[in-house]
Amino acid sequence: MRTLTADPEEQLTGREIRRLTARASAARSGRGAVEVLSSVAYAVVCVAVTVGLVVGIADAVRGVVTLSSDAQDPDMVLSLDAVRAMLWTVVGALSVSLAARLGPVGVSDAGVRWWVPTGVDRSGLLVGSWWSTLATWTVGTSVAATTVAGVTGVPVTGAALGGVALVGAGAGALLVAAVGVLQAHGIAGSARRAADGVVALVPVLGVLWILVGSGPWSGSDDGGVAGPAPTSGLWLVAVVLAAAALVVVLVWRRSLGRLSASVLAERAGTAQHAGAATLSLDTRELARALGRGRAVRTRRPSRRLRVVRGPRTALLVAEALALTRTPGLLLAVPALACSAVVAQQVPALRDGAGLVVVTAVVGLRAAQTGARGASEADVSPALDAMLPLGSRTTRMLRTVFPALVSGVVLLAALAPAVVGEGAPLGPWVLLTVLAGAGFGAAAVRGAYRRPPDWSAPLLATPAGALPTGAVSSALRGPDLALVVVVPLAVAVVVGAASWGLVVAQAVVAVGAVVVASWVPAPDHG
Repeated sequence: MRTLTADPEEQLTGREIRRLTARASAARSGRGAVEVLSSVAYAVVCVAVTVGLVVGIADAVRGVVTLSSDAQDPDMVLSLDAVRAMLWTVVGALSVSLAARLGPVGVSDAGVRWWVPTGVDRSGLLVGSWWSTLATWTVGTSVAATTVAGVTGVPVTGAALGGVALVGAGAGALLVAAVGVLQAHGIAGSARRAADGVVALVPVLGVLWILVGSGPWSGSDDGGVAGPAPTSGLWLVAVVLAAAALVVVLVWRRSLGRLSASVLAERAGTAQHAGAATLSLDTRELARALGRGRAVRTRRPSRRLRVVRGPRTALLVAEALALTRTPGLLLAVPALACSAVVAQQVPALRDGAGLVVVTAVVGLRAAQTGARGASEADVSPALDAMLPLGSRTTRMLRTVFPALVSGVVLLAALAPAVVGEGAPLGPWVLLTVLAGAGFGAAAVRGAYRRPPDWSAPLLATPAGALPTGAVSSALRGPDLALVVVVPLAVAVVVGAASWGLVVAQAVVAVGAVVVASWVPAPDHG
């Protein structure tokens, strides 16, 4: 009997397997030229409408942010040039963090099962993902950098915005290529941790600049409004970044064949999880998807467990341990408070409605950061079921640490607006602490919210149909925060915290805790 031998010349390459799969998928989909053209036209219209909305919103924000303030105002330390540089740094760090979490290159879950085990060249299988990732990060970072420049007062001219767009494109290509090289060596997690640290460190450095009150980033005589941005240096920086990006991109392209099957499988799972969460507008699942792949370290029993005297103290100690062992929490909480302080260097966000928005966003986000126990309990209901406590009591106890974190952040965030006004600090402290309790309840309510109801009707919008069930699920939590912030917003707008507002805030906080601890009846339908 003849022995079957393989002919190397007849073996398919990775590129040929991708093209064969694409042709098979097209043949099974049954789509003709008319359906493809209509889909492309619909996508173009949606993109055009979205771009129009973004441009309109950016123009409105620019008009508000660049309003001039008193040129002799000693509270204005950072100029818009400094704020713009900080935002650009955050955009770059976030692009690195997102690229490290999503891959940046890989194949689908089906590709991991069918393509990766084959003996074809790994580089040919991944070149399609390489091109799409490179284009996405180049264009996305360019758009983000240009948006930041336009909002923060850069002259709306072709030379200025064009130079910023080219710098953003070169930086995006360089950053994603660097992450790709690290992914090929299996150390992309270090880039993610470093990027997260930079995001948290930027507002802290901004507060240090404010405390120093001098240097190249101090406010100028225009009251913090940015002057004309130099455009000659932007083009030189764009050329340098493009040359560096070209070198790193070529190195990245040559290293695609080194990606292991385990790395590709992890990337496929993360991408599938994140895609499903984005489609369902579920921010909880999106955060869990982007947090996948963290190393699990074995820890010894904590000595703080000795203070446990019952189920209530056990739950509180467990909450405290979960917070202290959360990666990056010690940087995230100060970063939120410092972000609010830096935002107040923008004239439109120093007081009034602008400061109310900053306070509401920072307070709720701080509470969500502290609600780690509630988020984990929502994923694994056994964490609550194993405790000899009622459901309402458990949720009330899980509100304690989110309330503490939010209260501390609100105290630090509102300190620049309160200190020096001559008003008594007692009502302000009580007001912020009670508001923190309300925000903590809103965070717990959002953590325990039900999955989206896809049987709810759709709402027609200019950007397409909007699932009302998913939107209502995503708003569960922030809706309570809007009610909680009302007494604090009145005090911020008026500029004084009265004892009547403190009483109103206490009533609202108690009502928020009651609402957050309410357990809906199970749906048997």
